[in-house]
Amino acid sequence: MKKIIKIAIFASITLFFSFSNGHGGFSLGISPVRWEAAGKPGKTLRKVVVLTGGAGAIQKVKVGVGDWTLSEDGAPIFGKSGTMPESAASWIRYHPAELNVYPRQRKIVRLSIRIPDATPSGCYRVALFFEPPQSDEEGRKGATSVFLRGRLALLIYVTVGDARPEGEILDTAWRVIIKGRKPVPALKVHNRGNAHLRMNGIFAARTLSGKKFEGIIPALPILPGQTRWIPLEFQGEAPPPNSDLDLTLHVDLGDGERKVGVKIPGKSES
Repeated sequence: MKKIIKIAIFASITLFFSFSNGHGGFSLGISPVRWEAAGKPGKTLRKVVVLTGGAGAIQKVKVGVGDWTLSEDGAPIFGKSGTMPESAASWIRYHPAELNVYPRQRKIVRLSIRIPDATPSGCYRVALFFEPPQSDEEGRKGATSVFLRGRLALLIYVTVGDARPEGEILDTAWRVIIKGRKPVPALKVHNRGNAHLRMNGIFAARTLSGKKFEGIIPALPILPGQTRWIPLEFQGEAPPPNSDLDLTLHVDLGDGERKVGVKIPGKSES
């Protein structure tokens, strides 16, 4: 297999967010749903974000900036602008800062990021927020979702210089990824590089009886220095839970496609 099937196409799809409070609804679509930018120190990067109004009333939208990172299970955690390591909040400019979006109307927000001179190679991050002009600040405290109370976030990664991810598979197991659901086969992956890793890949699985299955490795992000369990997703029929599996992975761990053989023992771990 000479080329990995790219499974991050959904990043360009418009995502809608709806929120309702006592003052009316807030329904907004955004495309793309994230921006993975890259450039050298001193370079200016540009992007256009398209907002689409939902059905109903006019959407009054204010644009803002903040910091973000990921928890161990991959949930976004937000903070004030400039308060987190590797913050790129001071690098970004956007226009307009406020706008009205009519139902079904598409509006453009123009973004630019200037990477400061002499910035060390690495992975930097900033979030762009779209919210009603008078959203509830108290309702957002402690939230760890991309969709906060009355606010939509565009997550931006900025890879500077020759920064590269370097993934390593540390372990394999049947594991409960989502509480309350059945265990799934998963890879425990560590990123020891200095850029975020987004694994793209496919796999073939075989049970001890010789039955074959196949599926994809979802393109989930792993930030530098982080370790994360990545669930495998079967396409079509799946083997019985907790089966012994021999896996052949065609995966990009940061240095291009490689073929990797691993085993998943027939037991689950919480």
